[in-house]
Amino acid sequence: MGKAFVILTLLAAAVWLGGCIDGGGGIGGVRRPQDGVPGVDASDLSKYPGPFTVYCRKFMGPEQHEMVARHLRALERFGMPKGYSISEPGGTVLYYGTYTKHDSPLAKKDLETLRRFLYGDSRQKSFPVAGMAPIRRPPEDYFPLTKARKNALYSLMIAVFSGPQKEGRTFQESAVLLAKTLREKEKLEAYVHHASTSSAVCLGAYDTDAIYTERRIPSLSSDPRDLVRDKVTTEDLARRTKVVDLRARALQKKFPHMMVNGGRKARWTYRYVGGKWARRGFVTRTIFIEIPGRKVNRHGEIVIGRDHGIE
Repeated sequence: MGKAFVILTLLAAAVWLGGCIDGGGGIGGVRRPQDGVPGVDASDLSKYPGPFTVYCRKFMGPEQHEMVARHLRALERFGMPKGYSISEPGGTVLYYGTYTKHDSPLAKKDLETLRRFLYGDSRQKSFPVAGMAPIRRPPEDYFPLTKARKNALYSLMIAVFSGPQKEGRTFQESAVLLAKTLREKEKLEAYVHHASTSSAVCLGAYDTDAIYTERRIPSLSSDPRDLVRDKVTTEDLARRTKVVDLRARALQKKFPHMMVNGGRKARWTYRYVGGKWARRGFVTRTIFIEIPGRKVNRHGEIVIGRDHGIE
């Protein structure tokens, strides 16, 4: 009885430790083998241009960075020093190696070795669901807003992405996908700008005289709606902006509503009318913004300086 109890206790501890690797202290964060690599069609890797890498595992929880470091050191001691990690929404992913072809002999050998790799004394496989995945190019390489023509100051922001996205994409990838679609299918001058917590998609690049922005401090404005405001919102910017350029005006008419994570973002206000509360919805409008890192000096010339991100 006592021996059986000890064996069951050791098995339970091993399962619990295996779950802690993926965060949370349980096994709920571990992907099943049939789940595959997030966002990758493992059944047909030939449709991806490559190069490729091995997706080992996603670590979550407060100790994710420490666990990644431990596994990387263990791989080096095992004679596999090509591991690296990338921070993604919700956790940190451990990858291994770089391969020109997903089915090369070296890629197959490393993949099988990683699937059998054991960490620590738990005797559990660390990367049982490891799989080949294409290396995604940095999203900043795709038509960054800061690379728009130098004599332009304004661009129309039509979409914002933040947080985890559909199909395992990051918010940077979702923004790039929309900009690529607008360029290839709609033949529009689309740009992307990445900040630390969000990515914006903008259209066009316009001169200083194309957009007139009424610059007022809200608390000193003569407009009664500004008397109680302590900060400028996107609605204030839209209301205080006059579009002079006819092409820019037509573009904003075509894209009047801001997209947030692929859909319209509505906000609700409540007013007490006729003895009852009435709800009214507003959809956030698209706005013309200054291209990050560009300012107009006292001579009316555009100066390109430090890139201030759009948060």
